[in-house]
Amino acid sequence: MTQGTDSPSPPLPGSATAARGGVPGATAAARGLRVAVVGATGAVGAEFIALLAHRRMPLGGLRLLASPRSAGRRIDVPGIGACTVEALSDQSLAGADVVFLCAGSEISKACAPAAIRAGAWVIDNSSAFRADPDALLILPEVNGEALDAAAAAGDGPRIVAVPNCSTIIALLAVSPLRALARIRRMVVSTYQAVSGAGAAAMAELEQQARDWASGQPLHSPIFG
Repeated sequence: MTQGTDSPSPPLPGSATAARGGVPGATAAARGLRVAVVGATGAVGAEFIALLAHRRMPLGGLRLLASPRSAGRRIDVPGIGACTVEALSDQSLAGADVVFLCAGSEISKACAPAAIRAGAWVIDNSSAFRADPDALLILPEVNGEALDAAAAAGDGPRIVAVPNCSTIIALLAVSPLRALARIRRMVVSTYQAVSGAGAAAMAELEQQARDWASGQPLHSPIFG
């Protein structure tokens, strides 16, 4: 894997997974997964990159993808080095074993089919495929066996959707209780974080806090 301050994202050469139309298997495990992160410069993409580094996931390649205006930006990935962000295109997904989509529903809807055609499993963090009957809606701690079953079936790569944040938190607490007894009723109150609207919204909140503290007028271009 290429490293250094002027290095591009480590390349993703032709994937054995794409050739056989299956899941990343023994070959991918031996060489490390080839991963692409779409939306790498956003708040969610940054968290995905941080998790890959924190868990020391063995990678055979890492490609950071974003909009053309972010192309050329360098992101330091612990354990890998500085990777150059590339513009998202169908060609940029070639050779990946797994593609993480972190750029919102519209990008996911456009990008996921291309990633599947390229032979990659897709992990989508948006709401685009949560109600799609052809996608897998997975929370590993609750129904991870469904993902194992889909992989074992050998029917080729799939789209794996992720529940929203409130659902994830609720199910992590409720699922163990449901295994013990029937749950008749739940009352759930949620308080949505600004971070759910992305990096620009977080920056707006920080600037508003600074402006309020200094007695300046507050501006809200994102939240109106």
